[in-house]
Amino acid sequence: EQLIKSKINKNLLDKIDFTIEIDLFNDLIAYTMKVLVSGITERCENVFKSMSSIQWMNIDKVGEESSYCHILHTILVECIPKIRDALPPSYFNNFCTKLSTDLLQRYHDIIVRQKRISEMGCQQLLLDTYNIKTLLLYLHNLSTSTTNSTTTTNNNTISSSQIQIYSRIINTRTSHIEMILKLVTLPNELLVERFLNMWSDGTPADLQMIMTLKGIKKQEQFIYLEALGTNKNITINPTTNSISNSISSNVSDAMSGAVSGAVAAAFTTQASLSLASSTFTSTARSAVGNLKWVSNSNNNV
Repeated sequence: EQLIKSKINKNLLDKIDFTIEIDLFNDLIAYTMKVLVSGITERCENVFKSMSSIQWMNIDKVGEESSYCHILHTILVECIPKIRDALPPSYFNNFCTKLSTDLLQRYHDIIVRQKRISEMGCQQLLLDTYNIKTLLLYLHNLSTSTTNSTTTTNNNTISSSQIQIYSRIINTRTSHIEMILKLVTLPNELLVERFLNMWSDGTPADLQMIMTLKGIKKQEQFIYLEALGTNKNITINPTTNSISNSISSNVSDAMSGAVSGAVAAAFTTQASLSLASSTFTSTARSAVGNLKWVSNSNNNV
């Protein structure tokens, strides 16, 4: 476009507009990047299957990095140099960013979906996370020409600012995974305090996820959720163990008057609970009906 504008009659400059063509070209680039990334992640499917097959709750000692880390290393060392040679530096950096974030997201998801992880299992995963982080930080420079395979090549092809941004993304995502694993290893009595310190924007659902990985029984989790609610001003419904972030503006209008009085009376002492139950039940059901909530027939309000 600029070349044509530099050679054409100035009276026709406003007629030269390649906006549509540029958008189509950018869409094509984005699509090819998506295809490249999906191709590598599909090759890494065995990595994630191997990781998922490990019984992390039964790990009782920490060894060297897990076998799935070696598989991932082998795949990336084989594929990355070929892609680097075929792409301009800026596109290759974009590819590395997308690939790394996708791989780390998949890695994160496998961890948080575990039924339980033992303390030694967490330590092993922390070691694996460190090795994967190191591998991804050197992703731009992976090479098959040396046994080290992390030797720097084409050092000047990508700007230092791009590398810094990429490194920050990798460190941020791996630090989050490491934080989750460290929380799982904590003694139960320190969990809420450290959770608040380490995960300042963490939600009750996040805390429940940590407790599940620790193997804390569901009926015991409410104690910790209640402690979290006290510190973060979160309302917890003790009947259903459901959690909400201060939705009092919507609830207070519907559950005012008699319901709030019944709740106060019901929770003053255990003795008063049985006396207030009939009044509380009828008024609460009425309020729930006003809110159009779906009642659970198996649970009394």
